[in-house]
Formats: sequence, C-alpha cells, structure tokens
Amino acid sequence: MPNILFDPTIEGLARTLTLHQQRHGVLASNVANVETPGYRARELDFRDALQQAFEDRGATEQAPDRTPTVVADRLAPRRADGSTVDMDQQMAKLNANGMTYLALARILGRRVALLRQAIDGTR
Repeated sequence: MPNILFDPTIEGLARTLTLHQQRHGVLASNVANVETPGYRARELDFRDALQQAFEDRGATEQAPDRTPTVVADRLAPRRADGSTVDMDQQMAKLNANGMTYLALARILGRRVALLRQAIDGTR
C-alpha cells in the first residue's frame, strides 16, 4: 500500500517548483543585464535539472543539494555591443515560467488540501 504521507506527486511538484524558481532568477538576471556589453543570455538546463531532481528523490536529507546547470545561449544572435540578451524573448520566457509556476503551485496546494482532508477525516 502506498504511503500517502510521502506522496511522490507532492515531492515531485515541490522539486519542480524549486527549479522554476531558480529558472526565474536566471531569466531575471538576463533582463537585469540587458544593457551590459558582451553579456551572454543564460538559461537553466531545465531538462537536466529535472532529471537530477528526480534521480535524487531517494537521497537522504544530508545529501548535498545539486545546483542546476546554467548555460550560456550560444545560438542567440549578438548585438553590436556583443550582448545576446533579447528583452522581448526574456520577458516572454519570464511570463511563461511564472504561469507554469503558478499552475504547479495551485496543483500542489490542492494535493496538500486533499491530504489534510484525509488526515482530518473531513469533506
């Protein structure tokens, strides 16, 4: 019988939310450096980070947290000042990332509410 107190769905959602939060920071850094000559837009390697997060699922609390890989966007066109930051593209990514984060947070909230109802025995 599965242990509902350690629901892998809740754990997976929480890990995914953390990755979206970290990605938001990387994207915000790109926006903050839009006027920095030579700055290369960066992106969190989300697929790799998500895979690592789920591989570490069985790790103990003492296991060191792995920092997701942040890579420079080597395919982005350079402006005259050498920067690769496209403000419109970064803002679109920030918006999409934020919407995904909110959707995942709502799903996580519902899962926790169901767990509380099961514990309390209420409907």
